[in-house]
Amino acid sequence: MRRLIACAGLALAASALLVGCSGGSGVAVLDTEQTEQDVRVVTIKDSVDPESTRLLAEHEGIRFYLGKIAEGAVPPRSLCLTAVPLDDPSQGLTACGGHGGSGFGGGTSEYDMEFVPDGGHPELEVGEVRVHENLIVRIKG
Repeated sequence: MRRLIACAGLALAASALLVGCSGGSGVAVLDTEQTEQDVRVVTIKDSVDPESTRLLAEHEGIRFYLGKIAEGAVPPRSLCLTAVPLDDPSQGLTACGGHGGSGFGGGTSEYDMEFVPDGGHPELEVGEVRVHENLIVRIKG
């Protein structure tokens, strides 16, 4: 009986700990403090909260950022990837999708980008490179 009570107590403590940790974004990189390098190098008219962006990687002359959708934006998707080509930042692209538990992506005629949730291990296709835990990129051409 003591053993059962001790196990129940441990289970309760563990569940309280999990509930206490659930206040984050669901994506570890977004739970870090924004630094100067995390600010997008160009102003893009989109629904991304500029204070939420984090630089994921720079690959083949393109910077890739992840950010949260701004409060009250329509449609209400919670995460966005932004790609900014350094040779022409005006050609930046933002793709928004689900939340931390689902993948989404976007691209142009020059590249594709795909968000990978924390802990995700998708199989890479030919030409794809995992440049960050949360990002797969494929440069075309």
